[in-house]
Amino acid sequence: MCSKIDIMNKVILSLLAIILMISACKNDPKGAQQMPPEATDPARSGEAYSMTLDGKKLMEWNEPAEIKAKNDAAISNTRTRYLQGLNDVTRYLEYAKSYLADGHVENAISILDKAAAKFENTADVFYWRGEAKIKGRQFAEANSDFWKAAKLMETQQGYKGLVRLTGIDSILNPSLHYLNYQGMGMSYQAAGELNSADKMYEVCGDFSTNPDLWTVSYYYQYQNYARSGNETGAKEVMATVDKSKQTLPPFKPYLDALLYWKGDIAEDDLVDLDQMPHSSEEARPWLIKAYALVVKAMIEKKNDKALEYCNKILSCGYWAQYPYILAESDALRIRKIQIPKTDVIDIRGTSKPN
Repeated sequence: MCSKIDIMNKVILSLLAIILMISACKNDPKGAQQMPPEATDPARSGEAYSMTLDGKKLMEWNEPAEIKAKNDAAISNTRTRYLQGLNDVTRYLEYAKSYLADGHVENAISILDKAAAKFENTADVFYWRGEAKIKGRQFAEANSDFWKAAKLMETQQGYKGLVRLTGIDSILNPSLHYLNYQGMGMSYQAAGELNSADKMYEVCGDFSTNPDLWTVSYYYQYQNYARSGNETGAKEVMATVDKSKQTLPPFKPYLDALLYWKGDIAEDDLVDLDQMPHSSEEARPWLIKAYALVVKAMIEKKNDKALEYCNKILSCGYWAQYPYILAESDALRIRKIQIPKTDVIDIRGTSKPN
């Protein structure tokens, strides 16, 4: 049974906690209102898989039990294969990729560090480590790896990579060149270097071999052209976009985003921001279209609206997907928080929209 002193102590502790909370809000009222706690609350328990650009924990995202079990099994199986084949670079790549699919960024980087030391002339190692470092918000280091991969692939036309693509990626059927330059463009864009990013996305055009690859390239090209003031480039992309464009269902979200920017689809018909995804699979099309709202708001210089959209995206929790990373970096820039720059690499695409 609690004494009166115990009860008074509990009341005092509760009052102190409330005072501290109020004080924190007064010291940073803007940040308190603008950073969604659902996605990046540093007080959440459990293992941090990665960190946001401003140092908050990124935790395990929600997945249905069957997907989680599948991911766990993939990690276990690829680990066994890795330990049985330490002289086979593919085993390292498969093991790292299985960790990356489940959000274990640092585990993936650690495996790929070992691969880079042992297989220093294998482009795939540096591409996949670049992918892992993007998800770890290490943009400059990611670009360094992508650049190494690009140099190693200079004479490998149409190279598909050592790791078999699965799911939607296998339908898109990109070369490793395409994925590599897309990743480099992402690093530049996330760092706010839009003029460098659009050059990388132009190079993606050089490696676009089907309509869906072009559609994905245009999605990224347009948002960088329009936001960096390249009106000619933006108009050239939009001239290729119409409702009759043939696109396979998994890539229709990219086309819908382009049609939204063109004015052919209304915001309410594009995406419902209140209909939150419940798996990474559901998150993929939702994030592609939700980020289109951010882009348009920023083109129109409506930063308050753009920040509102960014915060909605960040509250979904699927932090390893490209549009989420872009929304995170945009939100910080709107809030005047500096993001480290990357090294500029001068690569120019030769393809025009077709």
